[in-house]
Amino acid sequence: MRKFTFSFKSLLVAFLLLGGANSAWAENLETIGAINKLTDYLGAQKRYTLSPEQTLSLTFTNYSGAENYKNWSLVILPKGNDFDDSDINQCYIRYRSDNYFDGPSTSNTFDWCNFNWTTFLADMDGAKVELTITRKGATIDAIANVTTAAATPVKYQQYYKTYRVEDGNQDIDVILTINKSYLVIDNDLTSITDNPASTALHDIIGKTDKSTGWWTFWSDYYTIAKGQTFKLKFKNYSKGEEGYHNWNFVLTNDKSRGEDDYLEYIVLRADNYGWAGEYATATKSADYYTELDADHALLDEATVDMTVEYTADGDVNISMKHTLKDGTSVRTKTCSFDGLTDNNIRVFLVPDHAYLEIYPETFEMNEYKWATFCSDYPLDLSRVYPSGLSAYKVTGHTGNTIDKTEVSLAPSNTPLLLNGAASTTYSIPVATSCSTVSENKLVAGTGAEVSAEEGKTKYVLGVNGSDQAEFQKIGGTDATVAKGKAYLQFDEVISLVKAFMIDGTATGVEAPVAAEAAVEDGVYYNLNGQQVTKDYKGIVIVNGKKFYNK
Repeated sequence: MRKFTFSFKSLLVAFLLLGGANSAWAENLETIGAINKLTDYLGAQKRYTLSPEQTLSLTFTNYSGAENYKNWSLVILPKGNDFDDSDINQCYIRYRSDNYFDGPSTSNTFDWCNFNWTTFLADMDGAKVELTITRKGATIDAIANVTTAAATPVKYQQYYKTYRVEDGNQDIDVILTINKSYLVIDNDLTSITDNPASTALHDIIGKTDKSTGWWTFWSDYYTIAKGQTFKLKFKNYSKGEEGYHNWNFVLTNDKSRGEDDYLEYIVLRADNYGWAGEYATATKSADYYTELDADHALLDEATVDMTVEYTADGDVNISMKHTLKDGTSVRTKTCSFDGLTDNNIRVFLVPDHAYLEIYPETFEMNEYKWATFCSDYPLDLSRVYPSGLSAYKVTGHTGNTIDKTEVSLAPSNTPLLLNGAASTTYSIPVATSCSTVSENKLVAGTGAEVSAEEGKTKYVLGVNGSDQAEFQKIGGTDATVAKGKAYLQFDEVISLVKAFMIDGTATGVEAPVAAEAAVEDGVYYNLNGQQVTKDYKGIVIVNGKKFYNK
């Protein structure tokens, strides 16, 4: 008699070929949970580790148990931590296939789905699930695209978004598990990939099918301190059915939604309607968007530049400049009121039958790896994508080397010194918390000329003859420092240092050639970087080139 041996894999192959899961059998399939659906919650699981700015993609067939919650589940927790369900604080958040979630980050989580709950169990049994978990710094997006196994398949989508998971720099673990159900994972369609730079840190607020109802989905909070100006840029996508089916803006005290002392100071709609508290009659732009009455689709795909100024006196000035999708037409909405006493206020966005795409700041490093930068937006420099960009303030100097301190958060219009990989484009998310950068010797450029000034010494970032970046003294020649760049200013007379080194590395003896500042053409310098006349005898540098002047 011939002897036959059976492995679990061979039984699974037979099961699949007979149509028990999917007639198209793949070599690299893996079952999570017993096929008889007796495995308890967490009794079978698969763990994946995600670094910041990575996406996990999973494709599996889901087989339902007897209750809605007896399907696939996710547990998201710190890397390497155990989770035994004895303490919910062991994890950050748990998501279930039936649109239920819990955990310490519940208050920072939003969800939606378009399931038919009458047929949910039948729809999920044998359904193909394409699940992606995307990390965007401290934000986690989990999207499940579900295709039923019916003869005429029906497609559903489910979406979870969780904010403020630590500071976004930690590795996390994602546990895929079941509860008296089972999954068949197609490992050939499992991957962990770096988020593409073109989409990194873009935050989508609301359902992309534009079905988000009022007050069901929110952006993160953005905190503004008294005396600060906050800016944000986003794109508005709307159905164009009604004027109010667009973005909504909310300004509150420094409390979270649901707290007893949470207070809304004003709510503004895109169609120039507003309300809330004692500021319901705040001054708004009376002629804003009269065209909305005739064309509700006017704001679809409009890019919105939002500015909120919170003055030291407690006044609030709000401006929403819209650039329509034709790229040329611009509409502006304004609002102002006064009398706030809070040290900090918060703002956030709410879509209504629309969705919003919040943009990060972008910066392209030059070939010399050092640059100055001053952004209109508050920056969270701890979550730069790709990694490798460092930001500094300049606090002073030691000898001929600057003293610099690394900065992780910077409010709007903060001049910074950046260091990164040559010719690399970085995405920097807008900061959600207010901050200050004190004792900074860098000054924001305005596009005007920067001149020598009595009692002060000023330097612009340039490149010397050895192609190394350094701060070069402004002497008898003015330099024009562009808006978005910065220069260095000491409130003292420094006569001996013509150029400051950045990192303590010798930069050669050649005279400087300006890189970030436009230095007047035709000016002569000697090898010490001193300006000389045209009659000077010896080696001189003019317009960045050396020659011998007889």
